[in-house]
Amino acid sequence: QMAVPSQHVLRRSNVMVDARGNIEARFTVSLPAKGRSIEGRRAAEILCTALPDVVGRSLLFSALDPAAVRQHVECVEDQQALRSALHARGLAAFVANGAILPRASGVSDMPMDNASAVPFRSPPSLEVGIDVPNRGTVR
Repeated sequence: QMAVPSQHVLRRSNVMVDARGNIEARFTVSLPAKGRSIEGRRAAEILCTALPDVVGRSLLFSALDPAAVRQHVECVEDQQALRSALHARGLAAFVANGAILPRASGVSDMPMDNASAVPFRSPPSLEVGIDVPNRGTVR
């Protein structure tokens, strides 16, 4: 079991990447048991077959969509650049023009359908531009 992913980018210790690019993934596995005894064959199936399959489909770059991985990394880099620029500019927050602020529902992180939502647009008197490494200037 690992933390459930979401759109929030938070520092976590579930997955670590060291300076050489080695990945360390931390998780728990509930082993099957009857009473206080582990069911060895079922546990071996989980640890020796199911777990390597999950790792192969989720942690190996060759199994992932390279464009999606690049987009995610660039988005995180831009978020970090935006956050680090706020204090120096005397800002408490930044909302980019075109952002869809309403969520799909009260229990969802997903944005409301574009057909229903009005994209955010800053009044010209309050608009600022911040340079980020991948998208250039964001307003």
